[in-house]
Amino acid sequence: MLEAALALAGLAVLTFAPGFLVRAAGIARLRRSSRGVLVLTYDDGPNAPAPTPQILELLARRGARATFFLVGECADANRELCARMAREGHDLAAHGYRHRHGWLDPLRAIGDVGAGIRAIAPYRSGRPIYRQPYGKSTLWTLLAGVHAGAAPVWWTLDSCDSREELPGLESVVERVEQEQGGIILMHDYKREAGSPGARFTLELTGRLLDLAQRRGWRVCTVSELLAGSAAQPAAGSA
Repeated sequence: MLEAALALAGLAVLTFAPGFLVRAAGIARLRRSSRGVLVLTYDDGPNAPAPTPQILELLARRGARATFFLVGECADANRELCARMAREGHDLAAHGYRHRHGWLDPLRAIGDVGAGIRAIAPYRSGRPIYRQPYGKSTLWTLLAGVHAGAAPVWWTLDSCDSREELPGLESVVERVEQEQGGIILMHDYKREAGSPGARFTLELTGRLLDLAQRRGWRVCTVSELLAGSAAQPAAGSA
C-alpha cells in the first residue's frame, strides 16, 4: 500500500509541478518583455452575434490589433468571423478545442490542446501559440504543445471581466498603469451585447487604448511581442 501511495504521489508531482514551474517562469519573462507595451488578449471566442464582432469594430476604429485565443469548436462554428479576424491583422491563437480543464480533466485535456491548435491553423502563419484553458497546464499538456510545435502563453494581468461581480473599471486601468503595461486577459465568450460583462470588456478595451496613447506605449499582439517586433504605434483616440 505504501509503495502504491508513493507511486501515486510521484505521478502527481510529475504531472502538476511542471505546469506551476513553466507558468511562473513564463509569466516572469512576459512581465519583463511587456513593460511599456500593451497586449490585449481575449479568451473563449469567437462568438457571434456578440461579443466578438463588437470588439473587432472597436479595435478597427482605434487602429489596434489584438490576440484572440480561440476555442476550436467556436472557431469551427464561426469560420467567416475567424477569416475576418485574420484579414484585419489580429493574432489568432489556440485555447483548446472544447476548453478542457488541464487539472480537472487531465487526460482529455491532452488531446484537446492539439485539436485546438489544429483548428486555428488555417488562420495563421508561423509558429502557433496557445493558452491552456483556465491557465492550468500539466506536464502532459505542455508536451502536447511541444509536439504541435506551439508556444504556451499566459497573461500578466487578469481583468476579471468573467466574474459574476465585476471589478471597477478604474481599478483595472490603475493596475495596468502601475505595472506599465502587460498582457491583459479579457474574454469574448458568448453573451448578450448589452450584458454587464460585454459592456465592461468593451469599455475596458477602449480605456486601455486611451492609457496606452497617454503613456506612449506600444500596442501589439502576443506573436509580435514574442518575436521582439512590438512596433505598432499606440492607438489613437476614437
